[in-house]
Amino acid sequence: MKKLIGIATAAVFGLGIFTSSANAETVVTTDVLNVRENPTTESKVVGKLLNGNKIDVQNTENGWSKVTLDGKDAFVSAEFTKSIYYVTANVLNVRAEANTDSEILGTLKKDDMIETTNQVQNEWLQFEYNGKTAYVHVPFLTGTAPVIEKQEQPAPAKAVAPAKAPAAPAKQAAKPAVKAAETSEPSNGRELTVVATAYTAHPSENGGTYGGRVLTAMGHDLTANPNMKMIAVDPKVIPLGSKVWVEGYGEAIAGDTGGAIKGNRIDILLGSDSAAQKWGRKTVKVKILK
Repeated sequence: MKKLIGIATAAVFGLGIFTSSANAETVVTTDVLNVRENPTTESKVVGKLLNGNKIDVQNTENGWSKVTLDGKDAFVSAEFTKSIYYVTANVLNVRAEANTDSEILGTLKKDDMIETTNQVQNEWLQFEYNGKTAYVHVPFLTGTAPVIEKQEQPAPAKAVAPAKAPAAPAKQAAKPAVKAAETSEPSNGRELTVVATAYTAHPSENGGTYGGRVLTAMGHDLTANPNMKMIAVDPKVIPLGSKVWVEGYGEAIAGDTGGAIKGNRIDILLGSDSAAQKWGRKTVKVKILK
């Protein structure tokens, strides 16, 4: 990724309904975010979201984002969320106002990333650019991370050493620890570079439960196995059921999907909220082993 643009300030875009045609990924940025029945702070709390949880925003109005919780409409404060967009144009003008006649403050390049509070009006996205309120045209943005695939390089030929006399039998080497074997990078496999976030087996992060159990897209029971090595993927990029190796995580199964997991993005399963928060968001290598 070439550039990360700052988070927009909330509720300075004026009144009206804001929607995003670019279908950005929206994540929670505060420790605990109340989900309310109506778009006011006095409204009944019907649920809670944790830092890093992903949500699908229908629209944003007067600083409140409309979401779906257990099949019903609900609302969260947009101030405590951020949405992620990527530039699709080779060069995109950044303007001082939401129109093509306003001053050009600068330009963005293809695949640059913008983080905002999901403030979109009349096809213009508001965000912070070099300390100023700025706007870009939404048709030149996408919510899907760009695919960045590395070509495998052939291993260099090894020099042949001259033959040596047989050495005395060596002592049996100690067996390597299982953890080292799991996390060391394999030499083979198709390699990708992805943006990796983390999630847990908590029902609020997995769209609820089925018969009281949290199940993955392939039917793995995360309630019974909250510490299993599992990642959520875009099946168009990493086939479901694949065995993979993730830098900093080790070998895992590509056994889950997510509404916000598009393109070169993955979600890794971790056993606790603290571990997921510590992981945060990283750009890592992934190798598809089989």
